Amino acid sequence: MKKNLIERFINKYHLNGVINSAIWVKGSGTLRVEAMTDDKKLFAGVTLKDFDGVEDAQIGILDTKKLLALLKAIPSEDVSMDILKHATGEVAALTFSAAKSKMQYGTSSLDAINGIPEMKNIPPFNVAIKMDAEFIDWFMSAYTAIGDHETLFTVVMSKQTGNLEVVLNYRERGYPDSFYFQPDTVDDKNAVKAPLSFTARHLKEALKANPEFKDPILKVSDAGLASIAFSEDDLDSEYYLVEIDTEE
Repeated sequence: MKKNLIERFINKYHLNGVINSAIWVKGSGTLRVEAMTDDKKLFAGVTLKDFDGVEDAQIGILDTKKLLALLKAIPSEDVSMDILKHATGEVAALTFSAAKSKMQYGTSSLDAINGIPEMKNIPPFNVAIKMDAEFIDWFMSAYTAIGDHETLFTVVMSKQTGNLEVVLNYRERGYPDSFYFQPDTVDDKNAVKAPLSFTARHLKEALKANPEFKDPILKVSDAGLASIAFSEDDLDSEYYLVEIDTEE
């Protein structure tokens, strides 16, 4: 396989360091990972399709940043991936072999990685925002200008126009440095009952990790959940963002 393919798989859940530990699951011809941030405000699920030649297993990746660095040091783009196991059957290491070189990454016990709660009873989404090039350019530029990893983006009804807005650094009172944008929506899903805020960095990194996909849809529920998904020929990725409680 191409080294770039496994790196793309990793980057879609690692999100530039937002998530570092995860359990990979090889099974049914796919490689699947489900992972969550430490604060449980972002869930990421990524599937590498048509992934054969490796036995089925659960693989504990404690330090994804280190694994990416080791992969980058492999001089060849064409590699094969293999699994080494302990006598107990638990995965001990991953090896990536090229024509003249090999890299080994020591995996971790599954118990060392926080379990991921099953996504149950996903509420209906009452907002569907088209994240076209204009919106993404605005969002990325505004996030960079504010310069704060803790910045939130808020989906809210404008008090001036009554239309749906996305606001970076929203405050119901006062006059902070903020950016406002009225996005296009689909299927008449264009209203929320109250302001809903999410971590802007999580959305930014999901967009940066999936540049191949054009005009994704950001779905938002009044129940406090947002979702965005991307589907390509070889990789599927999905993200759920959990509302951040804000105090005025």
